[in-house]
Order: sequence, then C-alpha cells, then structure tokens
Amino acid sequence: MENYPKDDEKQQAAINEPDAEYASREAVELERLKKHIYMSDMEKLQAFTRMLIRNATLKRAVITHHK
Repeated sequence: MENYPKDDEKQQAAINEPDAEYASREAVELERLKKHIYMSDMEKLQAFTRMLIRNATLKRAVITHHK
C-alpha cells in the first residue's frame, strides 16, 4: 500500500515552487500536462472531484453587472 503525502505537505511543496515565466498559453498547457502524467490514480480522482464541485458551484453563480 502506498503512503500518500498529507495535504499540508502538498501545499508546502506548491508554495516552494518557483513561478515560471511562460511565453505562450501553449507552454502553460504543456507544463500542466507533463505534471498530470505522473499523478497517481488517487490524485487524479481527487482532481476530477474538485473539478466537478467547481463546475456545480459556477453553474449556480448569479452574475450581475453594475452600470
């Protein structure tokens, strides 16, 4: 059985990553894909679940424009 890092360890690792400068949107997308290739199945499931929750939240959002 694999030992997965705790959430606070993941957040700490994300904080320590340097911000990269990208020349185009395609470069950003390529980096994201490279990162996601090596995710475990559990991490992929959690990312998918977060995406579904965000989608449900945004569908219920009411946007008003003030003039």
